[in-house]
Amino acid sequence: MKKTLFAVLFSALFIFGGCIKETYEMDKLSEKKQISPSWTLPVFRGNITMSDALKNLDTAVYDNDKFIRLIFKQDFRKGINEFYDTENMISFNDSYTLGDVTIDPFQGIISMTLDQISQKFSSTLRNTFVTLDDGSQHQFPQFPSVSMPISAFSTFTNLQSATFSSGYLDLSVTNNLAAPLNTITINLSNSLGPLAGPLTIPAALPGETKTISIDLAGKTLTNVLNGTITFSGSPGNSTPVIIDLDNSFVVFRAKGRSLKVSSGRIILPSQVISGTGSKDTVSIDPGSGMELQQAKLTGGVLNWQTNSTLPLYATVNLTFPGILRNTAVYTQAINVVPGQLIQGTVSAANTTVDLSTDPKQPYNRIPVSYDITVTSNNTFINFNSADQIKVSINLDNPEFDFVKGYFGQATKSLENKIVDVGIDEILNSIKGQYTITDPRLRINYTNSFAVPAKLNFKATGTRGDQSVVIDVNNIALAIPQVPAQHEASGSIEINKTNSTISQLVSLPPGRLEYLGSVVMNPEGDPGHLRNNYIFGNSGMAGQVEIEIPLEMSFNNFEFSDTTDNFLKDLQKNIDLESLKLGINVQNGLPFDVSVELRLLENNVVTGTIALPSLIKSGMLGSNGTVTAKTSSESSVSLTKDFLEKSRTAGNIIISFKVNTPDSRIVKVYSDYSIDFNLVLSGKAVIDNI
Repeated sequence: MKKTLFAVLFSALFIFGGCIKETYEMDKLSEKKQISPSWTLPVFRGNITMSDALKNLDTAVYDNDKFIRLIFKQDFRKGINEFYDTENMISFNDSYTLGDVTIDPFQGIISMTLDQISQKFSSTLRNTFVTLDDGSQHQFPQFPSVSMPISAFSTFTNLQSATFSSGYLDLSVTNNLAAPLNTITINLSNSLGPLAGPLTIPAALPGETKTISIDLAGKTLTNVLNGTITFSGSPGNSTPVIIDLDNSFVVFRAKGRSLKVSSGRIILPSQVISGTGSKDTVSIDPGSGMELQQAKLTGGVLNWQTNSTLPLYATVNLTFPGILRNTAVYTQAINVVPGQLIQGTVSAANTTVDLSTDPKQPYNRIPVSYDITVTSNNTFINFNSADQIKVSINLDNPEFDFVKGYFGQATKSLENKIVDVGIDEILNSIKGQYTITDPRLRINYTNSFAVPAKLNFKATGTRGDQSVVIDVNNIALAIPQVPAQHEASGSIEINKTNSTISQLVSLPPGRLEYLGSVVMNPEGDPGHLRNNYIFGNSGMAGQVEIEIPLEMSFNNFEFSDTTDNFLKDLQKNIDLESLKLGINVQNGLPFDVSVELRLLENNVVTGTIALPSLIKSGMLGSNGTVTAKTSSESSVSLTKDFLEKSRTAGNIIISFKVNTPDSRIVKVYSDYSIDFNLVLSGKAVIDNI
């Protein structure tokens, strides 16, 4: 503002004020003293037009009728990443819980010979059986109930400990004695304590097997199973048979079947824990309130990875029917290795994503079909059904053709900026009032976000304890009409009819504060249309243009400037007796100007000369334009006292007071001009050599 507005308003005045010092050449006079009764020195004669005054001001624009406007322009561009985080727009994580797994059947055996059993008989009965073991046939003696010491089934080889969600332990007894056995009672336990019992196995004839089943659901089994066995006796056999203590025995078998394990340390055989074609949906989280339906990618990288905490080997086959890469359905096979982070990349070029196929939530969801095969590779692992295979896929460095959906009701705050206008020195030097009647601020822009948006803007100008606020809200931005358009153009104008911009510019402010925001989807999406679009090159670009037509008024507007004391220099080789300044002006500018000179010595005013009607405004027509130049002649005599004081004063304060006739609104044109004729005359003693 300092460079432009004041340059225009006071260009002619500055020329006038500076011409005195710059044009006289008193050093051409002789330095030898002589008395001159009188002398006259032409100081300045010339003509200047407004176009001359503004020739170095590249912001000045002239209408066809030569009316002057000052136009300031500033380009801007806001890219897509300043509104949306496209890096995280499409990414998802999913976890697949292993659940219960199947293990192979296992079996443990306890074999008890007749010799072992008979050792629990009375000594007399024991001796009878020993005597009858002679290779000949004899009647098999009956025997009473006997309890055997704790016996261990042979070790289960595919588990060390397992908690079962389902399955059965089949406990069977095969009678290989030569006589029937009455019922048998058995109690089962392992290192963790009792497992089941007492269990009763029905009576069995020679060569017969009897079985009972134990439900393992919720039970924990270790690899060593113990049995406490009680035989309720045998009725014997009246038919002669061979009695063989060492080769006649009873066999107990504990066999697991239909086994599903929820946790434990086990050997996990290869198995599909989720069958081919199992279906799920993967949800993505593009951001608060955003509901995406479709996207087409021209570039980028799909990164995938799995966790490394699982103790097993697995193969995860994923199929995404809603994602097409090069027109083919996207599939991804992932091999999980214990203790390793498995990751990979896939190009996202020429990829389309449909997130709208789930009728329950037609946005932010991608259908997925999968199968998962697991194994422990014939080694023991610590398994838990709650363990998960975690898969994450995210899109890096995406290049979009487009993304469609609802992008939320977000508010993007524009940068809060406080600007020191930099005219404090001038503001301290001016008084009175001026008015710029019709300043305008325009924002001409192109917008490739197909998202309804409104702009809110606030500017506060402050000068001392005075302030003016511009506050405009709910300015709708133009958006492209897809699919026919990918870009729309618009213009926003802040002017005297919709704001206080005239009062703000006319303050003028020494400090400006700007606030603003853009509200996306200000009305929301009540119809759930999800028809916002953004494109890969989406952004907002344009130009901020400030136009100040030079149509204004002045009311006792005073501008003061402190300069070096040119009168001191003038009297360096001259002893002035008197000095008279004659001024003749042909003024075609619409301004009345008066001038006052004040001598300043040690910050004290020591003398004053006033030119109350230095320049008269050109004649004005009814529309505030100059119709003819006005002649002004004036003169001022500098007294001996004033001249004496000027010899010691360090500075001169030159004050220009500007008015438009009757404070009228006037217009300034480039062909307005002013003619000057300035003459100094006086009496002096001049030094000559």
